[in-house]
Amino acid sequence: MDAGGGKGNVAAPRSRLHGQTAPPILFMSLRIGVETAMLRLLIRFLGLLLLAGGFAALIVDGTRSLAGDGLHVTPLSEGAADLFPAQMKAFRIALEEKAPQIWASIVFALLLAPLSLTLTGLGGLLIALSRKRRRAIDYPLR
Repeated sequence: MDAGGGKGNVAAPRSRLHGQTAPPILFMSLRIGVETAMLRLLIRFLGLLLLAGGFAALIVDGTRSLAGDGLHVTPLSEGAADLFPAQMKAFRIALEEKAPQIWASIVFALLLAPLSLTLTGLGGLLIALSRKRRRAIDYPLR
């Protein structure tokens, strides 16, 4: 006979008190906690990558500015077109066809933002959002 009492390969989890079977809700809440922690880790990692990319773009802009004897700032549209040329062209065509007012007023203005500032801001925002919230009881008494 197997360890699960004849119910297959998996033994039913037992609690420490009185040898009773633990409720499945307890294990589901632990699993949700692990999934939340993994998602938080992934968001923080993505934020750190964006932050590093923002600093790299800042160094590239600074180097170009020193070499060219003038201020050079790479816009977001140029950086996105370098990384994703086909997708940027398709995005522009689709948005101009469906909503030309949105392209002319909002999206075009956002694409003129500096690449380094945009990546650094998004990375910092993701890192700030991935922080674990403190409960009121967790605050230290000082």
